[in-house]
Order: sequence, then structure tokens, then C-alpha cells
Amino acid sequence: MIQCLKDLDAIQPLVMFNIAPNNRSTDIVISWLKEHHRQAEWILGAAKDSEKFESLVNQMAFGESEDTFINPSLWRMLSDKTKKEVLTVMHHNLLREPTKIVPNLINL
Repeated sequence: MIQCLKDLDAIQPLVMFNIAPNNRSTDIVISWLKEHHRQAEWILGAAKDSEKFESLVNQMAFGESEDTFINPSLWRMLSDKTKKEVLTVMHHNLLREPTKIVPNLINL
């Protein structure tokens, strides 16, 4: 997982993270308030590295989201092991161990 803040006691910036799939592509929209730019600008650095950004997208989609939806046809294609990993990482972080592996279902 990408560590976003060096000081976890600092104010956590509000970051909006949206994934909007359509037939030909998927739009990823990340935004934050202007006054939180300094705390959230690490995201811009991650976006410059495709591997880091892909990891970030998967972490946000499955490990941090409150309302993740997975297309049933995609779900049926997943192995039992991957389904278990997805379900584990989707649990609230107070109810699970720290995530070491976030399934890479979204490829960029």
C-alpha cells in the first residue's frame, strides 16, 4: 500500500476518488479542496508512475471505498483465491489485518 501521509496525527485531507467505467474506457477522477493540496499532492507523484498509480487505484477502489461495485461477469471470472482477497480487503480496517496485498483487478 502506498503511504500517503508521513504524519498520521496530521489533519487528513478530504480526497474524492471516483472510478466511472463505460464501454470504451474508464475515467478516474481524483479531487481535493484547494486548502488540502499540500497534504494530497503525493497523489500527483503516484500518477507519474504507472505501477504506483495502478496500485493506488486498486487500493482506493477495494481497500478504501465505502461503496465498491463489481460487475457480476467480472466477479464470476475471478478465482476463488482472488475473490477471498477482494472480500478481505473490502472489510473495514478495524475488522481485518493491515492489507499486504490488494487484488489488482483494475489494470491501467
